[in-house]
Amino acid sequence: LTDLGLVFNSLNIKIVQSEVAEARRRQSAAEATANAEIVAANQHRRAKEAQLDAERSISDKQRELEQTRLANAVLIAEAEAKRQDALAGQRDSELRATQIAQARADSEAVQIAAEAQAKAEAVRITTVAAAKAEAIRKVTEAIREGGEQYLRYRQIELLPEIAPAIAQALAHAKLVTLHSGGEQGDAATSTAESITSVLRTVLAAQIITRTGLAEPGQGAAQNYDGNGRAAAATGNETSLADAEPWPATDRSKVQERRAQTP
Repeated sequence: LTDLGLVFNSLNIKIVQSEVAEARRRQSAAEATANAEIVAANQHRRAKEAQLDAERSISDKQRELEQTRLANAVLIAEAEAKRQDALAGQRDSELRATQIAQARADSEAVQIAAEAQAKAEAVRITTVAAAKAEAIRKVTEAIREGGEQYLRYRQIELLPEIAPAIAQALAHAKLVTLHSGGEQGDAATSTAESITSVLRTVLAAQIITRTGLAEPGQGAAQNYDGNGRAAAATGNETSLADAEPWPATDRSKVQERRAQTP
């Protein structure tokens, strides 16, 4: 520089150098401050981001947890509903089984009762029939073993009860025909045999049925032949049931005339 004719003022150079150094220092300080601020800002940003990430993660976890809880609640509700359905189905099945069992028991009870009633009725009918058969058999044996003497004794006992009915029937008859049906014997004998036959029939009916005789006057009066059979009226003769009353004298004449007829 000297060769070029330049003269340097060292003092000025020093001052200039000092200013440059100060400027550089301030610049460095500013840069350092700026860098520190940038670093701090970055750190703050990163910290904020980390905090946000943490909060977001927590929120996501909470949301997932809530969703899981809700899903579990739905599953629990579905499981409970299925359990209730199963219990309801079980109760329905048990109820149906109970009803079916009760119906079967009722049916069996009714069937058993019906069978028991049928058996009891059969036993009753059989017992009654056997008792009636035994009674008839005993009555028949008693009559057979008693013979004619027992029948005559019973005829004498029944005569006071039957005689009024026969007398009443004869009293209201216009014509009485007595004949022996071609057998030997007169009208008186035929009449006695007819009455005896009637008494035998009534006696047997009374013993078997054990209901007693009919009241006097009940039923139509009939005349009987020598064998105890009802004789029908013929010609101008009128049956006793439809006959009109005759005077006693006329009846006596007719009876006498019929008795004299061979």
